[in-house]
Amino acid sequence: MININEIQIDFINALMPAECAELEFKLKWAEYEWENKVHVSTPLTDLKTYVEYFAKEMNIKLMT
Repeated sequence: MININEIQIDFINALMPAECAELEFKLKWAEYEWENKVHVSTPLTDLKTYVEYFAKEMNIKLMT
């Protein structure tokens, strides 16, 4: 028997940016239910700077 609680998978490094039209993304975003909210504490005070930093660290592309 395998205890699946002990299995760890680091999938963040495997994420790659994909192409998605802005309207398609907004529709998918609206359908997603945000049940698991994560509080973030950061020394960054400028929203644009934070979003750019987040995108770089998560290896995602900004749409607009």
